[in-house]
Amino acid sequence: MPSSTQSFEILFDMTNDTGANVVLEMTPRIPGRTTKSVLLGKGRGISLVLDAGSTYQYTLLTDNIACQIS
Repeated sequence: MPSSTQSFEILFDMTNDTGANVVLEMTPRIPGRTTKSVLLGKGRGISLVLDAGSTYQYTLLTDNIACQIS
């Protein structure tokens, strides 16, 4: 069965629905690259357009919790 060879983009939406500020860190997959961070205040959100088939890793940080998403 034929498969599609087109690359598609994926939209990643994140909204801070907590009562505190949250930091979203985009962890680089290439050694030597710096980490990029976004501070999301209460009720704020961000939309990221990702390339399908690529691997991404993020860390969400609050006052006392760190959560990794990949």
